[in-house]
Amino acid sequence: MDHDMTIKVKYSGYSLTKYWKGYYLQNGYYGRKEPKEALKLFKAAADEGVPDAKLSYAIESIKLAMVIRN
Repeated sequence: MDHDMTIKVKYSGYSLTKYWKGYYLQNGYYGRKEPKEALKLFKAAADEGVPDAKLSYAIESIKLAMVIRN
C-alpha cells in the first residue's frame, strides 16, 4: 500500500478520498485486493454521506457474509 496515500487519507478527513482508496483496494489496484480494508474505508465514507460508498459498503458486506457463511 502506498504510504503517502495512507497518510493523506488518515489525516485529510475527505470522504471521497476514503471512498476512492477503498475502491482501489477492493479492485487490487495496489497489487493485491484487500477487501477488509476496503470495507472499513467504505463504511467510514458512507457514514460521512458518500452515496457510492453506501452502495459499495452494502455490496461488500453481503459478499463478505456469503464468504463467511460458506
